[in-house]
Amino acid sequence: MGRTRIDMAGVVDEIDVVVVKIFAGIVVAVVSVFITDV
Repeated sequence: MGRTRIDMAGVVDEIDVVVVKIFAGIVVAVVSVFITDV
């Protein structure tokens, strides 16, 4: 997200938080499924 940091420095924090939350949610879901399958 290098472009976003330069284009809207004020909004980048909120965007980063949302992206991190979504990414974390996906990781948790994948890990949970992986653990369940194993």
